Amino acid sequence: MMKKLFLLGLAVMILLSGCRQATTVILPPETQGPTQASTGGTTLSTTEPPTVPTTQTTEAETTVPPTQPPTDPPTQPPTNPPTRPANPPTQPPTNPPTQPPTQPPTEPDVYDIGSHSIGSLEWALLAELNARRTAEGLPELPMDRTLCALAAIRAYELTQNLSHSRPDGRDWSSVLSDYSQAGQPLGENLLHGTDDYTAGAMTEVWMGSPSHRNLILHSDARLVGIGVWEQNGQIFVAVLFIA
Repeated sequence: MMKKLFLLGLAVMILLSGCRQATTVILPPETQGPTQASTGGTTLSTTEPPTVPTTQTTEAETTVPPTQPPTDPPTQPPTNPPTRPANPPTQPPTNPPTQPPTQPPTEPDVYDIGSHSIGSLEWALLAELNARRTAEGLPELPMDRTLCALAAIRAYELTQNLSHSRPDGRDWSSVLSDYSQAGQPLGENLLHGTDDYTAGAMTEVWMGSPSHRNLILHSDARLVGIGVWEQNGQIFVAVLFIA
């Protein structure tokens, strides 16, 4: 214990003796460098080396940047060409439009030979004509239903062309060949008037014309067809004679 106190006192004395010498510290103007101290003509550097803080990195503190997965370019779905069906639908062949058969522009009774009906006026005219024939000693003429239908066609055509020529310019007798009517055409008697004409009045008009009278009394006449067409208060009559 005494030894330690002795050594401590000795150290203090040495230290005090050193402090009696003047120590001048000269700093050069605008010097940013180490500080030097001059002691009795000896320059001592008072600069301590810079302290670099040490960072202790422990295993737990080690930061590893997260690993990002490699960025792959976006995958586009493969583009497949459009597939054609194995058996494409077959389009039906284009057929030219079929034009319906030409129909007469009027009631079917006039042109439909099979369904033509004979009216009361036609029967009355037949009776008047045969009365004139029997008066001259000639046989009565039978009335043919098909021939009456063809006469009705001619009666209708008179509304378009009041003559012995048909609207298409052909002779009246072509109506017989159009429907394959057998027999030799002799002629036709036509009449146009108001619908109040009676069968007797019509017959008197024809008997007053030599050409019409001769046809009614023709000795070669074998069949007769009578057709009537009424329109807007008018009446059109055709009487066909064939041998």
